[in-house]
Amino acid sequence: MNRFKKILSEDISEQKRLLKRYEKCLKSAPSGCISEYFSHNKKYYKLSTYETDEISGFSCLIQRNLKPDEMHLIGQYAEKAYAAAASRAIKQNLELQEKLLTSYQPYDFFTIKATLGKAYQNSACLSEDPRASVRKLQVETSSHVIHPENLTQPTLAGFNVRSKSEALITNTLTERNIPFVYEEVLEISIPGRGEVTLHPDFVIHLPDGKKIIWEHLGMLSDDSYLSAFAEKLKLYHAAGYHIGSNLFLTTDTPEGRLDMDAVMNVIELISDYF
Repeated sequence: MNRFKKILSEDISEQKRLLKRYEKCLKSAPSGCISEYFSHNKKYYKLSTYETDEISGFSCLIQRNLKPDEMHLIGQYAEKAYAAAASRAIKQNLELQEKLLTSYQPYDFFTIKATLGKAYQNSACLSEDPRASVRKLQVETSSHVIHPENLTQPTLAGFNVRSKSEALITNTLTERNIPFVYEEVLEISIPGRGEVTLHPDFVIHLPDGKKIIWEHLGMLSDDSYLSAFAEKLKLYHAAGYHIGSNLFLTTDTPEGRLDMDAVMNVIELISDYF
């Protein structure tokens, strides 16, 4: 599912859950409402309710001041007022959001291409699968890798990586058919510094041409490693890559194992783009 539609669906579900709770609150809430007024520089609270005459069927407004031992009622009526206001807002939102969810059109490469006629789908400018171009880039990158002797862990992608944790991440990305390049030679532009070359652990290539960087920190106990990565993080930030947006970080546990829960969270976030 398109990332936006998934977020919208989740928000609709959450609002429906809240609406159900607020409507339950309103059913059990006391009738009427409370207002405040001042008289002779003293504040009073007025309770207004409607009572129906059993014989005529007419309703009349009954108003009286709250007694000192009834001040706790203000909280109950405040909850009622909040639930009513929230219900109105949610109902308005749901009407708009459900229409949007139905009519929203994804604009990723594959969806748009599928709407075109066969003559256009077979056009040279649209014929190349972005995943295929990424595979070509991986082959090129592998031929220029730094310290190839440290690539000791085999993967389902057909190339070796540097650690068991990176192998697990690579295998998961491969199984999900998510296009990525391992240790891609990435040229980034830093304001005031010019072009800088970095080698991220994983670069995810999105259908719209944008990139997500995924770094896995496997040597947290090494101070020099952390110091070097901190500098790398500054470069990412200066180039427009921000943690939680288009830059994700994972680590090994204190016992040296891969935190698979964190990895799967990142995988799910990335999968929404495809």
